[in-house]
Amino acid sequence: MTSTPTCILSEAMVAFPDTAIVSDGRTAAELGKLPAFGNSEYTKLSKPYSDAEPGKLAYSMEYKVNR
Repeated sequence: MTSTPTCILSEAMVAFPDTAIVSDGRTAAELGKLPAFGNSEYTKLSKPYSDAEPGKLAYSMEYKVNR
C-alpha cells in the first residue's frame, strides 16, 4: 500500500511528542496536537470561518489576513 502525501503528513503531525517545541516556543500540546488523525479530523479542520464552529485552518488564515 502506498501512502499519500496527506497521509504521511498527518502521521508526522501526530507523531510529535506533546512536549515538542513547534512554533514560537509553544509545545505541540499547547497548539492542539491530536492524539490520532482520521477523516473526521480533516472535516473539522476544514470548516470555513463563517461556520458556527470554524476549523483551525480557517482561524489561522483569518489571523494571517487580518494581521
